[in-house]
Amino acid sequence: MPGLRDKLEKIFQSEYADAQVREEGVGFGSSFFVLITKEFEGMDETERQDAVWKLIREDLDFDETKQVGFVLTMTPEEEEAYAE
Repeated sequence: MPGLRDKLEKIFQSEYADAQVREEGVGFGSSFFVLITKEFEGMDETERQDAVWKLIREDLDFDETKQVGFVLTMTPEEEEAYAE
């Protein structure tokens, strides 16, 4: 049975072919994820979060959705700068 990270990656790749998803941690009963795609270039954080949470709400059931605490959205260039 696929884990939550795998489910999210499949969901996000249906919209963003180059999507990469990492699970960064768990706290207070929910997990924190990083979603990286070049499709976020030119989008502000509100646009990104609206798009991401729309996909989550459409494709995960209620209990799975509650397990997603936060999704940090980045372009590949932002990830690279963040890692430095």
